[in-house]
Amino acid sequence: MKISKYLLLIATLFVGSTTYGSTTTFTEQLPVYGVVKPNKITTAIGINHGIVTRIPYDIGDKVQKGGTLLVSIEKETTRYYRTTISGQISKIHVKKGAVVTPGMPLVTVIDPKYKKIEVLLSPQEAQRVKLGQKVYLKNHKLFAKVSKISPLVDPDHGGVTSYISPINKISHLIGDVVPLTIALRDLEGCKVVNIKQIDQFTETYHIEALSGDSACLRPISKQKK
Repeated sequence: MKISKYLLLIATLFVGSTTYGSTTTFTEQLPVYGVVKPNKITTAIGINHGIVTRIPYDIGDKVQKGGTLLVSIEKETTRYYRTTISGQISKIHVKKGAVVTPGMPLVTVIDPKYKKIEVLLSPQEAQRVKLGQKVYLKNHKLFAKVSKISPLVDPDHGGVTSYISPINKISHLIGDVVPLTIALRDLEGCKVVNIKQIDQFTETYHIEALSGDSACLRPISKQKK
């Protein structure tokens, strides 16, 4: 029994060398889900009114930069819509014989070799996340860094779209959902306890931060100062 209690006390958090029951460094973390997106993407957009006469590729086909994605007949000319990047056809928005109008999306190309991770944050979370903060995989391995935070709240879903850039090449596929944690800040001098143990310290400590199943506690006397 004594051995079991001792092992519980030396159990560590997954970031740093924080120890339950000790006074040391505590890393506050934010759990998020990231969606793998292509970093390079382009969509051919209709320029004038016309009729689609040829679409030489199917979805999934590879295409080189400058390749013709779609051909349309306009009043006095034939227009060739070309890709500005090399990659794969990810979506064909029209069919042969369709009417083309200005601004209409026609064919989308992505480069699957270059990927980024899109993360949706609440407005409150976005205020706490900073550029360059480290991002970890579920297995506690350093995975990426925060690279972009939108300054606006999207009215459609009420969230803030942000992006993280993988440190190394990743094997995840476009569209994969990846559970992640963002390391928000390091707090020095915390008394680190398991959340289940918090009730034992409520009279003399207050909660500074929570992270996973752990909490950073501060003496109430220091808070009053």
